[in-house]
Amino acid sequence: MRSAYPGYLTPTQEEFKTLWNACLFVFDTSVLLNFYEYSPETTENLKKIMTALKDRLWMPHHVGWEFVRRRRTVIHKQNKPYEENMKKLKDVLDKIAAKDSHQVLSDPCLQKLKAAIDSVQNEFDQAKQKLEDSHVTFLEDLYKGRIGPAYMREEKAEIEKEGQKRYAAKIPPGYKDKEPEESPTDNPCGDYLIWCQMKIHAKSEAKPIIFITDETKEDTWWKLPNSKTIGPRPEMIEEFLSDTEQRFYMYSATSFLKHVGEYVNVPVDQSTIDEAKSLQLKKHGEALAKLSTVREDAAAKITELTKVCEDAAAKITELTKVREEALGRLAELF
Repeated sequence: MRSAYPGYLTPTQEEFKTLWNACLFVFDTSVLLNFYEYSPETTENLKKIMTALKDRLWMPHHVGWEFVRRRRTVIHKQNKPYEENMKKLKDVLDKIAAKDSHQVLSDPCLQKLKAAIDSVQNEFDQAKQKLEDSHVTFLEDLYKGRIGPAYMREEKAEIEKEGQKRYAAKIPPGYKDKEPEESPTDNPCGDYLIWCQMKIHAKSEAKPIIFITDETKEDTWWKLPNSKTIGPRPEMIEEFLSDTEQRFYMYSATSFLKHVGEYVNVPVDQSTIDEAKSLQLKKHGEALAKLSTVREDAAAKITELTKVCEDAAAKITELTKVREEALGRLAELF
């Protein structure tokens, strides 16, 4: 049965071992951007793991494009709370040192306070610069000669056209990205572009692929009605096997970290697994909150539109009555 329905039956332990020993590892944009959100310790641990797997890494061109395009937005999000708090500290200092206020602190004390705030600002600025550069430098070295080619313009347009047809039919992956609020990039076919690039590479290299992603949408994962995740969408596993004659499997960052020590003998700290899980849950909660807001806004608009329709219907009824009365009077006159 496993050979007949490979997408619906979880691989055996031996099949997993064979897959892990032979595969290429593809890290999705969502995982690479986590470098900017993990603690320095967890980031370094993940980098060590990726370095240990260096000879078996490969990056679809569109993953790299999404990373370089979106990373500054993630950096800004991480820096914003610090920038806001630094501004508050400086505002407090300005108020305390204002000439028109009663000064309780002496000038030497104020100078010490200012020096302390300047020191914090300097350390923050250095950390920002390191955040800007260090991860890019690491990935440039890690993926040198391991990034797939970009699509030609005409080829990309054809794939995007095909992607839109698949999305309309809800064929995974990526059909949730057809809705602008669901897409993390300006290209709603991004997931499908990556999917096609992985299939092309797997077929040309005759290698199976393990894809590591922190995307949680139903267009990627097979979920039960209670939201429990079973694994990758069966359609994806079977399509990949049919088109490439290679196996495909998928893990979240947390699940990958749990299994990499078992199959590849790469040590992983439990704290790294715990933080990866914590960030994944946080992002899932943010996604649910965003979806809830979208639904509430839609419900409010529907309510507003319903009221407009009801008012319009009342007006039409009123005008109809006026028209009938007018016609009745005309009939009396003639």
